[in-house]
Amino acid sequence: MGCGSSGGPAATDTSASKGVKVFGMPPSANACGPILLAMDANAGGFEMCNLMEGQHKKPEFAAMNPFTHIPTIKDGDLAIGESLACLRYLAIKYKSEYYPVQDPNMCGMIDFAMESFSGDVYPKIAPGVFYPVFGFSGPPADQAKANTEATEVLDKWMKHFVKGKFVNGDTLSIADFKAVPFLFCLMQPVIESKTGFKLSDAAKEYVNRFMTTVKASEFLKSAGGFSIVEYAASKA
Repeated sequence: MGCGSSGGPAATDTSASKGVKVFGMPPSANACGPILLAMDANAGGFEMCNLMEGQHKKPEFAAMNPFTHIPTIKDGDLAIGESLACLRYLAIKYKSEYYPVQDPNMCGMIDFAMESFSGDVYPKIAPGVFYPVFGFSGPPADQAKANTEATEVLDKWMKHFVKGKFVNGDTLSIADFKAVPFLFCLMQPVIESKTGFKLSDAAKEYVNRFMTTVKASEFLKSAGGFSIVEYAASKA
């Protein structure tokens, strides 16, 4: 069962030939978190679902996720969608140190970081800044205002949650896998050249620490011409 490899980078060595399959597209920051986590945990990896070709609307995909969104993961008989649910599942089953359920306080803060990123940060940084450049949405009515709002909410999130190397201090957690792909999109040169938005040095350093630690993050740079870096460069 799957979306197939037509028209994209599924033929690269990042495709999941066994184990967990994470259906998505390489330039989707929302899908990249679970993709990177599956790869990092050696549990599986990327499976192309080309939205441009309507593969998410096919019956076999709708059978996995009737809301036809990416990411969607398939692990044996289980199929689930939504990035936060996917991240929690993958960590609990394959990389428990990233979401240690035996420590409710730690998981509470990890969840707080992820939920606030999705609810407060994402609406400002994606539709207002990089989605228009990537061609995923129209431009904001006031780009300067959008840039200011994105900067302010990101600074608030970074100061509250990233007080060490990562959200969970000196160790990785699924909150980092959620946030980093989005921040990495904002770091691409085309974003500043087309919108004037500049990601803070603190956020850039956080992203670079993650990418140095998580070798699977090479997927963000190279994925058959469709990675975040490659896709952003095509919009320059």
